[in-house]
Amino acid sequence: MTSRGMTPLHEPEPARTLSAAAPEPCGDWPSPGVECAGVGQARTAWVGQARQVCLVPDLGHELLTAMSQTEELLLTLAAWEDDDIDPATLPAELAGRRALVAMQRLSDALRPTQGPHRTGKRLLAPDGHYEHAPLTPVALEVADLATLASAAAELRGAALPGGDRVVADALGDATRVSGCIDTRADIAAKPARLHGLLLAGDADMGALAEAVADDDDVVLTRDQEAAYQRTATRLNDAWAHGDALSRWAY
Repeated sequence: MTSRGMTPLHEPEPARTLSAAAPEPCGDWPSPGVECAGVGQARTAWVGQARQVCLVPDLGHELLTAMSQTEELLLTLAAWEDDDIDPATLPAELAGRRALVAMQRLSDALRPTQGPHRTGKRLLAPDGHYEHAPLTPVALEVADLATLASAAAELRGAALPGGDRVVADALGDATRVSGCIDTRADIAAKPARLHGLLLAGDADMGALAEAVADDDDVVLTRDQEAAYQRTATRLNDAWAHGDALSRWAY
């Protein structure tokens, strides 16, 4: 198959068939056994029946660009699959727009936590002077996280020799759109990095719950500071492969 060209995001998007409204950042936590409905529920559990609260760092344009590239790639694959003349056959994990719709929901939920879109409090070290990179709790659909993980594995496989040819062609187009700044492997790895980032904050969720849920500026306690540093290290390992300069930004 020859490359068919990327489908840019500024073109009309396909209709999004959502079963519910896109999740929003949660200032509070879901009660046991129920879905997170945002602010106003008890902070007694982090996972409901259908949504999981994830701690999301503000990575600014870096995360926004990665989400945009991933969504554009999946939109291109969906357009190729729907082609009336020469429809492409996609791997099951990427077929039927499921991965695209899941990524669109995740992007809608995560975008308000990043860079120019974000408004909110500051997290300060115990001395009250050093400002940490903010962490925002966001309720995400568990099914969307699972779909992202499956799609990420398929995309990374397509970047390897012998990978799916259609997906490899789309990755090649995405590379050219990026001005060849990113390789196929770079672009294919971004959904996996995103998935890892979203799950990396779980271990210290309890210790950081009150700090990240408060609406005002917060000076962390010593225990919260230790939890923040552990979380920041895991987030940086997931997103930036432990890069020391990226870790310093927290």
